[in-house]
Amino acid sequence: MESKLEQLVLRLEKAVAALEQKGRGVPPPPPPPPPPKPMAMEPKLVKDFDAEVMSQFATLEEKAKATKIPVITEITTKLREAFCSLRDLFLLADKCKKPTDQDLGKIVMPALKEFMESCKSIGFKNRDQNFHALAVADTIQTLGWMLAPHPAGYLKETVPNIDFNSNKVMTQKIEANTEWVKSLKEIAHKQRDFVNTHQKDGLEWNFNGEASAVEVWNKIKGTSFKGKKAAPKPPATKKPAGGAAALFAEITQLGDDITKGLKHVEKKKKGEKEKEKTPPPQPPKTKPAQPAPKVAQAPVKKPPRMYKNGNNTFYENYENETFELKEEDVSMSTGIFLSNCKKCRMDIKGKIKNVVIEKCNSCTVLCDTIICVIEVVTSQRSNVACRQKAPSITIDNSSETNLYLYKESKKCKIVSSKSTEMVVHFSISENEEDADSWVTHVIPQQFETLITRNGMKTIPIEPETDQFVLFIMQSKISRK
Repeated sequence: MESKLEQLVLRLEKAVAALEQKGRGVPPPPPPPPPPKPMAMEPKLVKDFDAEVMSQFATLEEKAKATKIPVITEITTKLREAFCSLRDLFLLADKCKKPTDQDLGKIVMPALKEFMESCKSIGFKNRDQNFHALAVADTIQTLGWMLAPHPAGYLKETVPNIDFNSNKVMTQKIEANTEWVKSLKEIAHKQRDFVNTHQKDGLEWNFNGEASAVEVWNKIKGTSFKGKKAAPKPPATKKPAGGAAALFAEITQLGDDITKGLKHVEKKKKGEKEKEKTPPPQPPKTKPAQPAPKVAQAPVKKPPRMYKNGNNTFYENYENETFELKEEDVSMSTGIFLSNCKKCRMDIKGKIKNVVIEKCNSCTVLCDTIICVIEVVTSQRSNVACRQKAPSITIDNSSETNLYLYKESKKCKIVSSKSTEMVVHFSISENEEDADSWVTHVIPQQFETLITRNGMKTIPIEPETDQFVLFIMQSKISRK
């Protein structure tokens, strides 16, 4: 008891001494540091983008690591960096007024071009993963909706383009690569759904924000990619304390109650137990006969051939060939049909009836005068040049068609259906040899239909700026 009183007296003496020092002018302790500044709240659009699109990258990166191929991990990182640039653009739109189209091109175009060219280079150096790199490049191309006047329509056309190279990856029948490319396509679809929900009419800018969008972009670009955080690890589960000692203590505590609920089972004779243990004999199982595996047959390559049927001349199944038809080889009733050819060039001199390009890839046709029509059907990357006259040109179910029209052929009528990326080149000067006088225009691919008092009215929707369309066409990576 006395020791406790002594301790209490000592504590009181210390408290009194501290009060006396404070009364003599001892400086008070320094004030606590100010609380940290609250972090800037991110815009709702950025939060929605993180939740709906960027959250998918954790799965994609896991699938990339599962392939154990460094190239796939590298192009996955490139894709994430590209989508982080889109996130930076959302932050820019929240801070700044809408820039001019020229300034917006300076902000978006260099980044898109850099990412696509980087994937192109990686695919070229690593031919085994070429289709993987091309699929990522096609996915990066979908980010061009930032410049398109109709983002939903742009994504509706570009997202299916990913299937070409993605299917090439799947045909390799490597499970890890297939799972990775499925996650890649899922990100593209999530982006399309996000734009249809939040950005259907285009990116919204801050009307009262800063005017110098380019300067602000130079400060914030790359912040989303540099500031990305690793996914939080799940908390470790703690093992229950006590171990074996706690178990025996609980058993001891239960006592006789531990045997409550148990049923009494009568003992069986030894012979009965043995009979139960030995199962009756069963006939041996015969495995069903398995069908012989089917051997995949390689596609048969048809031999090239050229033949005539009446006044029509047919060129079929040629590759990397050049044909020159002189005036004495053709007549006004001659029809030229180019079918299932690849990387061929044909120069036709004189006047003929018609030209048909069907199921061709990367073919070029130059002609003088056409009496009826030039047709491009189910073909890709076709180039057609008419030096004199052609009353009509038809493009059906084709993509990446370039038409070069000279002075007299500019009066022709162009009819297109179910086709994409159709570009017309012509000169606006009398001197057609001047390369600077040639201009480029894109044929519309979308239309707007209105119901009027007298019926219906359909108006073509002007495509995005020619400069952007040409960039996409020139940047598109060549497919095998």
